[in-house]
Amino acid sequence: MDAQPADDVRGLRPGRDEVIALGPADGLPLSGIRVVGLSPPADRPARETAAALADTAGPGPHRILGRDAVALWWAVDRPESVVSLVLEAPTALHEEPLDEDLIARLPGCEVPVLVLFGHADPQAHRGRAYRRLLPRCTYALVHGAGADVRRDRPAQYARVVGDFLARDVLFAIGGDA
Repeated sequence: MDAQPADDVRGLRPGRDEVIALGPADGLPLSGIRVVGLSPPADRPARETAAALADTAGPGPHRILGRDAVALWWAVDRPESVVSLVLEAPTALHEEPLDEDLIARLPGCEVPVLVLFGHADPQAHRGRAYRRLLPRCTYALVHGAGADVRRDRPAQYARVVGDFLARDVLFAIGGDA
């Protein structure tokens, strides 16, 4: 997959009314990248929601920010439109009922994925499951953060996510993250 800069970053924060607004104020190196926040409806199956969002977003390339099965389905079903995927405190592998179809497809996903948890998040250990299932997954813990890394440690979030968005798999996590 080509690591050229994408023209778009899509943010998915289900269950919240906020629109993700990311940019230079967040410390992210997003010059030349359009950022669009999306809040998918919670009353549809994740795969259908992902397809509808991908259709609305267009062919891409997109860098997706998410935390649930919707973002993963987008990457699995439309990998040609996804340059990279950032999952902040993802829930897809421990929500009931588990989406067995999605879990079965994850080992074939070649999209670079950053799974980011706060060190103080009680679910942080679940990041290892994403690392095992996704062949191009990097799992990172941010010290001093809980389940909402972006709010708890905004500078560290910006550093880690910004570097990943800019470089994909060729990024490095600094010691102060």
